[in-house]
Amino acid sequence: MGTTIIAALFSPRKQRAYLAHVGDSRIYRYRGGKLEQLTQDHTLGALLGVSGRRGAQLTRALGIAPDVDVDLFVETPEPSDIYLLCSDGLSKMVPHDELEAMMADAPEDLDGHVEKLIAEANARGGKDNVSVILVRVADMA
Repeated sequence: MGTTIIAALFSPRKQRAYLAHVGDSRIYRYRGGKLEQLTQDHTLGALLGVSGRRGAQLTRALGIAPDVDVDLFVETPEPSDIYLLCSDGLSKMVPHDELEAMMADAPEDLDGHVEKLIAEANARGGKDNVSVILVRVADMA
């Protein structure tokens, strides 16, 4: 049995976000009205163009082998950016354009918005576990 993982470490002093990823959980950045997927799914569909049910098969996951390649990258966050970290239970149930529209309505208090995103995925069938974290970048001035 394997699992996916996403991780983020925000360094206000260095003004950087250090991001890590394995599997098909995702990290997005919402900036200037646009939602951008920062991670690439480690699936047969994303990597090789395989379609259908087989396309969702993971090519990388934690726990399958003793070692796993982890995608690591560094971002330079800007004030008001919102980072969305989520499991595939959200991204498979709510299409990208609808996620983007929902992020446009994100209030200052993100806790309630997390619940709204989870509720939307569940209302559409909730075929998998749904985990969501939202992080808003504050103005450091």
